[in-house]
Amino acid sequence: MRLAGLLLGVIGSTIGLLVSISLVVIVTEDMSMRALLWFSVICFFAGLVSSSSIMRFPKTSGKITIAAAVGGLLFGASAPYLVLMEGLMVTAGIFAIIGSKEVPQEEEKEEYKKKEPADSQSLFQYWLNVGKK
Repeated sequence: MRLAGLLLGVIGSTIGLLVSISLVVIVTEDMSMRALLWFSVICFFAGLVSSSSIMRFPKTSGKITIAAAVGGLLFGASAPYLVLMEGLMVTAGIFAIIGSKEVPQEEEKEEYKKKEPADSQSLFQYWLNVGKK
């Protein structure tokens, strides 16, 4: 689920970012519309950053991705092209939150609790045996 969230979030936010930037370049007359589209660009950039960290921090990144999608929807409401990308980002955030329950917490903690040896010879033996379990 986290991998699906990562892929959907990165795809949705990247395409949304490109579409928002192209709309900012095209819209030159109405300054209020241009300002809203710049906020949309900022929201899609925040969505790209947060969705790229879904594998490491799934719950927090999922919430930020959903918030960025809602912000992009509010600020880029005049561009109907962005609705699909925001849907992808919301789906990615939901997948990330659901996938946060898949993270094996105990295995990671035990791996960090292991002490590394102090002298160089035993450290070399430790490095050789890292891949062997």
